[in-house]
Amino acid sequence: MTTWVFDSTTAAIVMGLLAAVPLLAIGFVAGVRNPVWLLALYAAVVPFGSSLRLPGAGPFGSLSTLIGLLAVGAFLARLTARPAGPVRPGSAPALAGLLVGVAAATIMWSLDPSRTLQQVAILASLVGLYIVVAVTPVSPDDVRRFESGLVAGGIAVGGYAIYLAATGALVDAEDQRFVAAVGGSETGDVADPNITAASLALPIIVALDRAMRPGPVARRLGYLFIAVTLLLGILLTGSRGGMLGVLAAILLLLLVRRPRTGAVWAALLVPATAFLIATALAPQYVIERLTTDTRSSGRTDIWIAGLRACPEHCVVGSGWGTFPMAHREVLLEQPDTRADRLLVEAHNLWIGTVVEGGLIALILLILILWFAARDLSRLDPARRGPPLAALVGLMVTSVFLQSLGFKFFWLVMIYGALMMNAFARPLAPSGVQPLERYAEPARQGRP
Repeated sequence: MTTWVFDSTTAAIVMGLLAAVPLLAIGFVAGVRNPVWLLALYAAVVPFGSSLRLPGAGPFGSLSTLIGLLAVGAFLARLTARPAGPVRPGSAPALAGLLVGVAAATIMWSLDPSRTLQQVAILASLVGLYIVVAVTPVSPDDVRRFESGLVAGGIAVGGYAIYLAATGALVDAEDQRFVAAVGGSETGDVADPNITAASLALPIIVALDRAMRPGPVARRLGYLFIAVTLLLGILLTGSRGGMLGVLAAILLLLLVRRPRTGAVWAALLVPATAFLIATALAPQYVIERLTTDTRSSGRTDIWIAGLRACPEHCVVGSGWGTFPMAHREVLLEQPDTRADRLLVEAHNLWIGTVVEGGLIALILLILILWFAARDLSRLDPARRGPPLAALVGLMVTSVFLQSLGFKFFWLVMIYGALMMNAFARPLAPSGVQPLERYAEPARQGRP
């Protein structure tokens, strides 16, 4: 007779699973009818990272990952049950699939095959969700649902940050910086304020874009208030890369959208207002980090070490996810290389990709981003502004983060795919887009 012994960790996992089952079941039922509901819920919980997770469940035990996997199943079920409608996935999703294949191939010569296998699995799950979304027909209402999920999650994180700052809890924190997102390929199970900041950039752009759309003044002011709240959350993280990324995204949004002068001034007042509030709420260390601290936090030393690893690894790669091992090799073989610690991530999308995946992976990444931007640029300015701005902000943030293994990176790509499928029309027979491409719903069907 077999005797089952449950320790405290096992009991916690079982209780967590039982508690999550009703929520996931309801979400799956709603997702089968319209998988975008699950996608919106996924977008809402992504900023919390692995902070919401089953204890001891490993890298795939976070609530966002479970919802993401359910969303993949729901999208596949929808594609199987219904005839495929017109979609414009473009080349980026297919190239992303190839990138997963290249990353998987590096297992054969990886410096740490077990780590490479784990990181490839993470990348494959994120790219898989991106691909099924890109090939599924969606409506403008679906895009609005997804945007609402992004904004709702951002409000929760930003409001939590303001609460901690207002109650003085951040002063007692280890480095006085706000953090909500835990886990990911950049930091393992370490809480990283930079990931929290990067996760809030897309919701800010969506909120600002909604504030610029025609409508009641109260609604537009409400979205400006939301944008201030979200930007304040980024400021409280003390992430300079996150701030640079969101400022670049805001500027591009204004350039592409070209709103009225009043809307431009309102959008520019959002960062100024958030910074004024931050000076009153944020700990002094955070303000100094954002304004007077010119140190690179060791990033330049890491980048130099990564470039020194290139002669050895940049042709075929050291193995996906193994930049820390390549970094250690450089430090041991070239003692003159500066570093304050061993086994660190690349903290740069491009250096990390070429060292881990080689030249083919780097070329594929460049092509993915190029084709995604090119496809979005064919949309009407009112439609292409938010996804293009978010993509540019992501590229700026990725100078300071090795972001391919993070959900916030692929959320930006998913947002672009949704916009393409909802608003882009097929090319004319001549291969040229017709002039009247993007009729608003009220004009559809008219001559």
